[in-house]
Amino acid sequence: MTDPVFALQADYNANVSPLSTEMAVVLSVSCSAGGGVVGDSSVVIVIDHSPSMAGEKFVAARRAAVAAVETLREDARFAVLAGGEIAVPIYPRTDELSPADAESKAEAMAAIEAMPLGSLTYTGRWLRKAAEVLDTRPGTLGHIILLTDGQTNQEPAPYRRDLAQCRGRFTCDAVGIGVDWSPTQLGELTEAFHGARHFIGDLGDLPGHFEKLSHNSVHRAVESAELRVTTPTAVRLSRVRQMIPNQLDLDAAHSESNRTWTVRLGPWSEETREYLLNFQYPKGTAGARSRLASVAVSSGGERSEAVNVMREVTGDYQFTQLPDSVAYYTAQATIKEETDRATAALERGDAETAQEHYQNAYRTAESHGIGETVAKMGKVVSIDRRTRTVQLDDPEREDAYTFTVDVDTPPPHPGGAGGSRDGSGPAPAPSPRSADDGRADDDRASDGRAADSRTSDGRASGD
Repeated sequence: MTDPVFALQADYNANVSPLSTEMAVVLSVSCSAGGGVVGDSSVVIVIDHSPSMAGEKFVAARRAAVAAVETLREDARFAVLAGGEIAVPIYPRTDELSPADAESKAEAMAAIEAMPLGSLTYTGRWLRKAAEVLDTRPGTLGHIILLTDGQTNQEPAPYRRDLAQCRGRFTCDAVGIGVDWSPTQLGELTEAFHGARHFIGDLGDLPGHFEKLSHNSVHRAVESAELRVTTPTAVRLSRVRQMIPNQLDLDAAHSESNRTWTVRLGPWSEETREYLLNFQYPKGTAGARSRLASVAVSSGGERSEAVNVMREVTGDYQFTQLPDSVAYYTAQATIKEETDRATAALERGDAETAQEHYQNAYRTAESHGIGETVAKMGKVVSIDRRTRTVQLDDPEREDAYTFTVDVDTPPPHPGGAGGSRDGSGPAPAPSPRSADDGRADDDRASDGRAADSRTSDGRASGD
């Protein structure tokens, strides 16, 4: 097996105005491992079997669980739980993991087909039971695939205690079907457990979706990875958001001693993910040049080649425009924040506030030409394109709560106007940055500033 290799690429504009105090950077991270996988992978499939799942939803859910089991590789381990007021082992019948050999998979699929309906939706208890099952095989790469059609019935305090007990013990993808599940709750789960939130509108798509999730969960190339961002003293990494494959806010732990921010990225398959990094620092003077940050990925004691994020202060504002990728992802992040706030307002019965947030989301999407988001919004609000306004006609309509925004595809022109992701193409500034631009002293950034972005890859060995 080939050792996993991480490759980083940054898209931003190194040219900033003297008044700017923020910079946004799109970071693309790719992992390659020659098709190999690592570790002892285990997956627990949790299917909501509350009464609301009766009928077509439960039929589709069982088919999805069968598809997930079928795709498991033979050296993986797995279990299937039915989620109700408690989590009931469906296969194996004991609180442990089963090998994914042909005989066990056949037995599991038969048990899934016979799975009965249960009661209530105590999601925290499901996760806690899944964690206990995964703990029976120490050192395993544990992942949970959870499907539900409703919101948790647990009281907030015990629910949050359950989540706190599970944090750091596994990763989790959460799938919502029907119209009663809460995007807010599933988003909270996936952010806490480094997974993805999915909404499947067509039940016919559910088995194929579960098959893909199951395959990815047991074909990981890297057990865990971290993003390491080293900055000068005056520079602050203010926010890190994963944008592809789905939007997640990530926590950055800061060490004052080595001026490094560490961001847990979780396990990886052979894949590419994209992140939006926001930096803050003081204003600068025209002509100042410095390095904002050195960015690398570390995994298993190995560190990737670093990418330098550079800054050049210029008084010529024509060179400070955002590249397309940064503008696109910044807009998508704003849209998600606004729609999440709208959903939260609807859940507490505040339709007026929800409409205001939908209005903000629509105008952001419309002004940036993000047609797929406008189309999704049209399913839950009435849009007047002439006045650029939205109307939440019926806050009680069932699907008003299930509007979610995730970035399904990268920007159509990620390199931005006049440049490409690796810094090739027409230069946006009179003195384009090169791979050797890490020569500026780190602490000179205290007089500088970064804000709007454009391409300047600044690839160099990190410090």
